[in-house]
Amino acid sequence: GDQDSKMKALTAEEFQARVADMLSDLLPRILTFGRQVPKAIPVVADTMAFIVALSTPLWEAEPGKKRRSAGEENAEMVVKFCLAELGEGSLLPPPDALACVAQVLASLLHRRPQIAAAMGEAGMSDLLTQLHRWSLMSIDFCVLPFARGYRMVCFGSAAPVPPGVGEPLLAAPAWLTPVVVCAHQLLSLADLVKIRPSKKELDGGIQRNWVARVLHIIYAFPGMDPGLAMACLQVLTRLCSASVGRKAFLEYSPRLLLDEKGSSLKAPQESPGGLLLMLRWARQAAFPGLLQMLADFVLLLLEEGPTLQQRMESEILALFTPQTRVLPAKDISRQLFPLLSRNPELFEEALKAVTQRPHDSPAEQLTLTPIPEGERTQRPKARGSVEKSPVPLMVLQTLISEACFGLEIQHHTTFHKVYDVATKKPEGEDASQKASPPTNLPPLFPLALGPDSMLYLLDYALARVLGLSSLLLKSPAIQPQVTPRPQPGTEAAEADFVVVEEPTPTSQKNLLLVMTRHLLPRFARLSEVWMTQVETLQPEQRASLQQAGAMNPVQRCLPHLGACLCSAARHASEPRRCLVSEAIVALRSLAEGPGATADSPQRGSYAAQVAAVSGL
Repeated sequence: GDQDSKMKALTAEEFQARVADMLSDLLPRILTFGRQVPKAIPVVADTMAFIVALSTPLWEAEPGKKRRSAGEENAEMVVKFCLAELGEGSLLPPPDALACVAQVLASLLHRRPQIAAAMGEAGMSDLLTQLHRWSLMSIDFCVLPFARGYRMVCFGSAAPVPPGVGEPLLAAPAWLTPVVVCAHQLLSLADLVKIRPSKKELDGGIQRNWVARVLHIIYAFPGMDPGLAMACLQVLTRLCSASVGRKAFLEYSPRLLLDEKGSSLKAPQESPGGLLLMLRWARQAAFPGLLQMLADFVLLLLEEGPTLQQRMESEILALFTPQTRVLPAKDISRQLFPLLSRNPELFEEALKAVTQRPHDSPAEQLTLTPIPEGERTQRPKARGSVEKSPVPLMVLQTLISEACFGLEIQHHTTFHKVYDVATKKPEGEDASQKASPPTNLPPLFPLALGPDSMLYLLDYALARVLGLSSLLLKSPAIQPQVTPRPQPGTEAAEADFVVVEEPTPTSQKNLLLVMTRHLLPRFARLSEVWMTQVETLQPEQRASLQQAGAMNPVQRCLPHLGACLCSAARHASEPRRCLVSEAIVALRSLAEGPGATADSPQRGSYAAQVAAVSGL
């Protein structure tokens, strides 16, 4: 009888109260498990996602509070427990708690829309502000640039030093990556501009702060890993799609120039914002897709006003096919939402410019059909807007000068492929341990993007932004200057630096001449550098290099260089058109390779490819 009285049935309310008590004790334990075992954090996130997705509310509603869907109520409690793990917002939470909670919330925001609904616009905005404050605490502003790793100096400008030279590049704390990933998820769910009457746009101060913060992180930690680099680029791509973030990005000036005494680094007077930092990411920050993401990001910076509207019009017209000549306006907006969210007013102008309402359009739904090309209002070409804004010229010059910068560094460092083969242990030895760097080769090329990547970015932009190639005929905005050698003082020894002693490039009248008179001959020399480095390898290492499909890097550069020069040659009014044509002919002979051997499989065929790309 006694036992029966202890096992009496519970009412539904009593059972739910016990479940709530159990979960209130269990959830903090689950999060503690994630804190103690970082590899288990994905399992913690899966558990939380399961709880949110249940169709039954697991906690009792607060008295007097209106009941919502089970998913939203469960999500609200999950968020509450996650944020409680972080403690007071003014203090930096324990690193293990911050890493765990940020990763769990990022996963839930991506997978469960109920989480964003439970947090609400105000909650998401507050969390962004807190994450911003905590990420700021990761940076010690007392550490000088040389000590961070900016000790590769060329043309008086600094970049991350190659591995093995002095102290390693300064790395970011492990918890910073999930914090930036979580911020990206929050920013992806926020409206950066006013789009819907029912939803406020994200505060402009938060947008500006996050742009500046991410650029500070990139500068502060040149030794960051690929995960953090990708998260930083995703945040910047999201924020710079709106004018507030783009303006903040362009106002940033990284300290990468040697000062007059050579004792520290200073910011340049003119620069394309934080772009220089991203073009000089260290090799260890590289991740698959980096080059293409950067190419799309460069377009974001270049597209404004009429240039952006022209892109919108092209994308709108591309939705219509011979079979589908009428589309609901809502479908157009939904399919092109990334473009719409960049500038809603401009998107509306683009719609009006290329579409119209058909005569038989139903009153209850707005449908649109393309305006025949002959009936569209003729507007001035977008080329004029490219020439009026200072940004496109600055971006163009930066890409060309970074190609020159990368070329000089590559002339004094070892190619990645050659270095990898030279440091690979022979078979039979522990392959996971690399051999010591060869003494007969210079240090490894330290950057994620080589000069061939700069030419790809240049080619990508010139092919997509109308009128951009006309700026190649403009004078450079920044003229080369004589710069001092670094004088490290007490913070770093001279042996910790790699200084490229090359004469400053001769000042040219326009960017096109920089490409034909400086870039072209230096790329020709690069072929010789490659052949010289390959000759230092052992026969079996050379065979390994050939099996890996490694080719002379000049062959990757030439089609892009040829296409860039061709874009300028198309301007019939340009008096140097003949000079450009001669340069392209020179490219064809250069593609043969100065050190090519008779049995080389690339001989001849690649020259034909360059000629085809160059339109000869």
